[in-house]
Amino acid sequence: MGELFTMFIDYFRSEVLPLWDPLFFFVVILGATFVLKIFEKNGVYLSKSNKFWIVFIFATIASFVYISLGRYSGKLADPQYALFRNFLNYVAAILFYHIIIKTSVKLFQFGVEWGNKKLNQQTANKEKRRPDHG
Repeated sequence: MGELFTMFIDYFRSEVLPLWDPLFFFVVILGATFVLKIFEKNGVYLSKSNKFWIVFIFATIASFVYISLGRYSGKLADPQYALFRNFLNYVAAILFYHIIIKTSVKLFQFGVEWGNKKLNQQTANKEKRRPDHG
């Protein structure tokens, strides 16, 4: 019975604990979503960009807590912490691409509106020049 218990503990330590990192990321996103739900329940409605920034700030604070816990536990050199640093890089990349995509969409909308306005002006000018054969 003791061997079975030891095998279970070894399995938990070698197989379940490494899953803690992805679970941590999931919990961070879940926690940020929970914070947003609390805001909405209290009558504070946020725009999409404000929701994005709240999730980003929540994830940043959680990451600093996670890294400081790793520092104090002496396990900062473990691969799971390298994984987490990669996660922070992904968050920064998402933020960067979010800005690029948003800017591109705004430029596209500006181009469409400007083109529409120009086309309407040209059409109006042609109508003025055209003699009325009534």
